[in-house]
Amino acid sequence: MDTKRNKLIQVTYEALQRAIKVAVPGKRLGDISREIYNYVRSHGFDVVREFTGHGVGKFLHEDPFLHEDPMIPNYVPYKWQNLRLQRYMTLAIEPMVVAGKPNV
Repeated sequence: MDTKRNKLIQVTYEALQRAIKVAVPGKRLGDISREIYNYVRSHGFDVVREFTGHGVGKFLHEDPFLHEDPMIPNYVPYKWQNLRLQRYMTLAIEPMVVAGKPNV
């Protein structure tokens, strides 16, 4: 595997670890998105916009926020970015990092 691929894997892994540390009660949904986005961009990569993380309730992709949109994007701004995280919310944080353009 070449160096750029290794770096892409490492940056994606670290973006996830950083996002997990931010995902605590009292923080905002946008804090997770911003942490991923800023970290990835600081390393010369970008994030896919068409796919996102999501909430998990009784079923996969269920909205834990009691809104119609369960997305947890890897970029900002986003319409639910000010939503406060609460205890017992279950989130699937999924950084999708690319070396090229952010569209699929």
